[in-house]
Amino acid sequence: MEDIEDLMVGSGGAPPGFRLPISASVGVNPKKKKNHQTNFKNNSTIEGSIGAPQSPKIPGTEIIYMKTFGCSHNQSDSEYMAGQLSAFGYVLSDNPEEADLWLINT
Repeated sequence: MEDIEDLMVGSGGAPPGFRLPISASVGVNPKKKKNHQTNFKNNSTIEGSIGAPQSPKIPGTEIIYMKTFGCSHNQSDSEYMAGQLSAFGYVLSDNPEEADLWLINT
């Protein structure tokens, strides 16, 4: 048998029965975030706590260092991930010292 990555190449898609049918119950249900700010205002022990609140990280603003080990399929996967990350606004760097995150693909 060939590699699974090569299974679909040139065949025009998945063979019949390869994918499960999508039911109406499948979908995205985002979780609602609790509003913790109202709790902080009413809680006297938190008012005197040390340190300022952390600023939230905004997705797509960090610098990512990518390192790939292994076979050519790993290299292909890393190139795909790099394209996806770039499309979402992340900056890819060859310098691990300036990166906010290291993505290691083995």
